Amino acid sequence: MSHYNTLGVSDAATQDEIKRAYRNLAKEFHPDKNPDANTKVRFQQIQEAYSVLSDPNKKATYDRTQSGPSLEDLLKNFNFGSNFAGDFDNIFGNRGNKGPDVKVSAQLSIYDVIYGAQRVFDMGYDKININFPKGVKNGMIFKYPQRGQYHPMNSNAPRGDLIVTVTIIPSEQFIIQGNDIWFETNVRFYDMILGTTAEITAPTGKISFKIPPKSGPGKVLRIPGKGLPIYNTHESGSILVKLNTTFHGLNDAQIELIHKIKEVESGTV
Repeated sequence: MSHYNTLGVSDAATQDEIKRAYRNLAKEFHPDKNPDANTKVRFQQIQEAYSVLSDPNKKATYDRTQSGPSLEDLLKNFNFGSNFAGDFDNIFGNRGNKGPDVKVSAQLSIYDVIYGAQRVFDMGYDKININFPKGVKNGMIFKYPQRGQYHPMNSNAPRGDLIVTVTIIPSEQFIIQGNDIWFETNVRFYDMILGTTAEITAPTGKISFKIPPKSGPGKVLRIPGKGLPIYNTHESGSILVKLNTTFHGLNDAQIELIHKIKEVESGTV
């Protein structure tokens, strides 16, 4: 399936049409809303298609791979002499060393960072499977020699390189900072004062943690080893939980007790 078919647009679609189609599909197939495995694969295909078609340079390269015979094949029909390709390379700086590189973006979710992921890149002339290990970070670059395009003039030259840049999709539920995952949670003020056990839903599942007595609003609790995997190690970052307090829904008896606390604090009792 071509990138255009993945987004449901024609190859003559404008950037606005491509963006609009992507937004609608990304909303429908986002892993946070549809954790089903098939939906996850579909979302990855949508992300990859958009990363190519939304970039004019990548789109132009992709369109060329879909457009039929190569320049080398076309030139075979003309009599330029047996050493035309070599002369061309000399004129234009020895471009016969290898074919053009291909640069693509791999859109990965936080779940891909935790568990690792595989992506299939359709180069037009073949499909390339790439495995991304646990702990990859936003902006990481992976280079795969001779997996790029063929040389347009010299069939004996090696292919160019495939250069893949990792982009981590932001989550709507938490914030990623390095290998740490930040959460905010609301705690009733008396639980914050007296201490309690709370629970959050992390990407790996539910995690219980203790809130110590005499905690205050804005306090940050660290849960080590529950964050994102650290690349090329067996370690993980932390989960950081910022505490917020809530006061809504207080009844008259609770408010009366707060008045008594205030009186004790002021020394009037």
